[in-house]
Amino acid sequence: MKRIATKRIISTFLAFTLAIGSIFRSARYSEAKTTKKEALRLYRELLSKKKIRVKEKGTSEVPHFFEPNNEITFSLVDLDKDGVPELFVNHTDSVFGLSCVAVIYYVSHGKVYAIQNWRGTFSQFKKSHILYSESFHMDVFSTGYYRLKNGKFTELAYSSYDEFDPAYRYYRVKNVKVNKRAFNIYTKKIKKGDKLINPFKYLDEHLITTSNINTYLK
Repeated sequence: MKRIATKRIISTFLAFTLAIGSIFRSARYSEAKTTKKEALRLYRELLSKKKIRVKEKGTSEVPHFFEPNNEITFSLVDLDKDGVPELFVNHTDSVFGLSCVAVIYYVSHGKVYAIQNWRGTFSQFKKSHILYSESFHMDVFSTGYYRLKNGKFTELAYSSYDEFDPAYRYYRVKNVKVNKRAFNIYTKKIKKGDKLINPFKYLDEHLITTSNINTYLK
């Protein structure tokens, strides 16, 4: 009888331990998951600053920095379809009508991060929602493939070359330097059966003013 009673006690203890573990795991998950309301509050705080300085995550650890003014617009777009929108900020060159700096801000664990594109464009694959960027800065042309999912940003592939130095070619897949062939094989899999779209084409763009921030980010 003692053996049976001991087994029951052990079984009860294990069940209790598993239940407590499950509760804590659920709590950690709910704390990590950002709500739309929280994201909008953080975006309001970000755009209300006279100067924006946000640490980039993924491709670079160089802080992104520019001053909001009437030439810069913002829009909301849910790129990863998780119900929490990202903030798209676009600074257009008033002379050439080109994007000077395009930035996608997103929230992860209560903090705002930036995906930056200098003098370039962002596109997105329709099915996989993978982001694709092309940019040209300081004589260097670069392309990038990125995944943004549930507040997590991951670089999938990246390439760059210097137009004045044909010998310079750089390719990277999942943060590992590779040759051109390996890069092409990997990116071909991303492109297969999918097509690029412009997720920002029909967005309502708003000038960065106090009135617009309070109206469209509430």
